[in-house]
Formats: sequence, structure tokens, C-alpha cells
Amino acid sequence: MLSETQILEDHSECIEDVMRYIREHIGEPLDRETLAEVAGFSVPHFHRVFTAHVGESAISYIRRVRLERAGRKLRMGAVDITEVALAAGYGRI
Repeated sequence: MLSETQILEDHSECIEDVMRYIREHIGEPLDRETLAEVAGFSVPHFHRVFTAHVGESAISYIRRVRLERAGRKLRMGAVDITEVALAAGYGRI
């Protein structure tokens, strides 16, 4: 039987894998089913574990990473704000 410390370490490794997956696929559609599969968890368990470890839901984390990426692009001189917004996951209105 695994100790609580071992379970937390295993969960941390799984969440780090998911966060890496998100960073590597940030320009693609990301859904919780795929992320739960990457972690090897059910969707509800993934949501609980991710939120507990990261302090925000996976969707909030993805949104924040995309916005930070968009901010970096704008600071680097990207002038087409529509293109930056679309790359950040915002559709046309």
C-alpha cells in the first residue's frame, strides 16, 4: 500500500506531465478528457488533483498560459492583435 507521501509525489509527477503537455500543445484545442488521459486519471479525479496541486482549474491554467503567451508576442512587436487574440484561443466576435 502506498503512503500518502508517495501518492502526493505520484500525483505531482502526473500533474507536471500534464502541465508540460499543455505547454507543448498550447496552440491546439485542449479538453479535460485529453488532459485526464495524459495524467492517467478519470476526469473528476483529474480536476480535483490538478486544482489542488496548481491552485486553479486546468481551464483557468490554460487560459492564463495562453494570455501570457499573447502578452509576450505583443511585447515582441506583433502588430496584428487579431492574430495574437486568435492564437490565444479567442474566436472572432
